[in-house]
Amino acid sequence: MVLADPTLSSYRLEMAGGSDVERTKKKRRGDRYSVQTSLIVAALKKMLPIGLNMCSPADQELINLAKIRYSLKDTDEEVREFLQNNMHLQGKVEDPSMRWQMALYKETSGKAEDAEDPEKVVKRVQEVSAVLYHIEVTEHPYKSKKMVWHKLLSKQRRKAVVACFRMSPLYNIPRHRGSNMFLNGYKRNWLQTEGYQFEDRMIDDLSKAMEEEELGEEGEEEAETKPDPLHQLILHFSRTALTEKSKLEVDYLYMAYADIMAKSCHIGEEEEGEEEEAFEVTQTEMEKEMEKQRLLYQQSRLHNRGAAEMVLQMISACRGETGAMVSSTLKLGISILNTGNCDVQQRMLDYLKDKKDVGFFLSIQALMQTCSVLDLNAFERQNKAEGLGMVSEEGTSEYGDNTPPPG
Repeated sequence: MVLADPTLSSYRLEMAGGSDVERTKKKRRGDRYSVQTSLIVAALKKMLPIGLNMCSPADQELINLAKIRYSLKDTDEEVREFLQNNMHLQGKVEDPSMRWQMALYKETSGKAEDAEDPEKVVKRVQEVSAVLYHIEVTEHPYKSKKMVWHKLLSKQRRKAVVACFRMSPLYNIPRHRGSNMFLNGYKRNWLQTEGYQFEDRMIDDLSKAMEEEELGEEGEEEAETKPDPLHQLILHFSRTALTEKSKLEVDYLYMAYADIMAKSCHIGEEEEGEEEEAFEVTQTEMEKEMEKQRLLYQQSRLHNRGAAEMVLQMISACRGETGAMVSSTLKLGISILNTGNCDVQQRMLDYLKDKKDVGFFLSIQALMQTCSVLDLNAFERQNKAEGLGMVSEEGTSEYGDNTPPPG
């Protein structure tokens, strides 16, 4: 086939030769803008002898001095001023072996027309020395440049710069992630600076119905109220506790809301000062009564929505195992039973009678077996120390690590 069709072999040779050409092109592509292939540098090198012939042999010393000044980072004005001040060095050579060459150059070379004009001589010498300096810098760059680059930009800084380029801008971040970035600042600058309790305001907002009741002109008593968000939350947690059969799993949402509900039922700080005047005593009694009524309202706001039953159901679902869930539940139960709220106690008793929940009593029994005896005197001292800001680690362990007495 090759003998019959000679074009085939030539085609293969062309293909093989074409691949070699492509490889050489790829290799030389990086040298397209290098110093060796620059037309500007090549043109300057070709025109340099013409420029040197324009100068007289006596200008060689001035050209070398101007080139040295350029290497010292002097500006054009500074080099021009230097040449004007050193025109007397024209034609003078320090090396005696070079004097005969200078004399020979003076005899053989021609003399420029403007050789007697100092300004034109200075301009010509400056231009030639600048060209010589830039050609030398282009062909032989300073070795210290690379070292300076490494000093200015270390490996750690380079990694930091690359990481900044890889980071996505704020406007490309999803909305929920962008909101999380501002939550800490919002909490620090807005919520913590408010004068009221955050828990009280949150429970107030959750206990309000999302839609106002629409009462007719005739059937105002028969109108049905929709459950508020707080009631819905308590119902959800209650159903979770009732459907739990094996082990009560940790629910961070429940613990967060249980702590908020527990903190929403608080008593104001008791004011000391028993020996006061009559009207001051009356005023403190009125304030205590107002605090008590407010606490009753806060407790009723929770147990009317099923918080008391939820506490019993969570304790029953824990199967007597201690943990974060049980701790949050007990704190909530203590808060709604604080100062002996009879309504909450009666509601809990009615629930236990109706449901006959044996698991609650078994869980309470198991939890009581894990408890230690509390030293009430040490507990009172610790509370007073906390109020005065004199708490120490030794005081906290004084009554917490006591072992139960024998018998």
